[in-house]
Amino acid sequence: MQGLKKIWQEKMVSGALQFVVFIGVVVAVLLAAFVMLVATRTFFKKQSGMVTEAVRTAGYGIAYALSETLPLQDSVNLEFPETPYKNLKVAVNYWGVLEKTAAVAQVKNKKFTRLALVGGYTYPSERPALYLKDNHRPLVVVGHTRIQGKTFLPEAGIKTGNISGHSYYGGALTDGKTGQSTSALPDLPEALSEHLAALSRGHYTWDEKYIVSPKPGQLYGNSFSEETRYIYAPGVLRLQGLKLRGNIAIYSGERIVVDKSTVLKDVLLVAPEIEISDGTRGTFQAIATKSIRAGEQCEFGYPSALVVWENEEQTTGSNTINYSGEDTQQVTNGITVGKGSVLKGVVLFKGAEKENNYTPQVVIDEGVRLYGELYCNQNTELKGKVSGGVYTGNFIAMQAGSIYQNHLYDAVITADELVPEYVGLLMENREKGVAKWLY
Repeated sequence: MQGLKKIWQEKMVSGALQFVVFIGVVVAVLLAAFVMLVATRTFFKKQSGMVTEAVRTAGYGIAYALSETLPLQDSVNLEFPETPYKNLKVAVNYWGVLEKTAAVAQVKNKKFTRLALVGGYTYPSERPALYLKDNHRPLVVVGHTRIQGKTFLPEAGIKTGNISGHSYYGGALTDGKTGQSTSALPDLPEALSEHLAALSRGHYTWDEKYIVSPKPGQLYGNSFSEETRYIYAPGVLRLQGLKLRGNIAIYSGERIVVDKSTVLKDVLLVAPEIEISDGTRGTFQAIATKSIRAGEQCEFGYPSALVVWENEEQTTGSNTINYSGEDTQQVTNGITVGKGSVLKGVVLFKGAEKENNYTPQVVIDEGVRLYGELYCNQNTELKGKVSGGVYTGNFIAMQAGSIYQNHLYDAVITADELVPEYVGLLMENREKGVAKWLY
């Protein structure tokens, strides 16, 4: 009996010791887990703080580029003496008529890149609906023409007229404040003019290894943080069934033809002549030296741009050009936007002054809606509606076989319908704003 009691007591002591050891192990594991949790949380908090600081610093870089004039095609290092562990580089280049701005921030080992397309911004209260260069002729309004917003007119002013028995059917000739224009349109930035002039002369280069040949039906995209990819053809380049997105520049030595089966987003087209088929939809910038013909019922998303920047060597003393290899077909230099099309962005024509110029360099056809800006230093024929601003040297109305100078017939220009946040064409003395965040 006593032997059994002794064995039982020894077992109790052994069990108690095992329980104590078990509890000790559990407590140790819990303490270790707690320490690891605290350490992990502190680590991720620091990492998160550095990422947040990198994002904030990159945003500061974009804001700095908006407020300062930075050298093109070169990066600027911004220093932070109080926080030497931070580094910020800002680089500005042109992408079409807009600036491509990149801000790369690094906080210790965390890096963040912010990319933006930058354009000109005007406060809504200061936006002009119309700036008509003073050519010593009044503006003549006919039909259901309507101009709403601030207007800058020649010293000769504005009056009503008559075309083929149609007089002016509106009330007040303009709805908004009126100022006097000068003999010149507001200037574009010198750097932008030089950039577009260089393109018009064919001054563009690339590394052969970045030339690509996307397959029809497959999406080909390229980030703006990567090197630009190029598509090039010395002759006519037909874009059919392609889906292209991002940092892609398309060049042709003769002509680019965009079929409606092609989807373009944020890409750049450059050629002497560009044709855009009826029903095409996309968001892109097209820059030509001779002509751009946009078909009917096209839709151009924001921020798109149709630009003709004439090469002065090709335009002296002539209002027309011939397609290469087609001497019998003459086409007037300029931009045409076909009936029923919608464009959100910029239409820009700039060319050498010509004598006896009675043809329009920009034609906005009936039913066209332009949300943005039209800038033409020569003749504009406006039959559609512009929600935004028009800057032009002269208006042309071609009706019933006759040419009417400085006439607006059934045209509508209204600045108030453009969204307050709109960012568009860069001009001298304009603030800069972000048109679109890139990827």
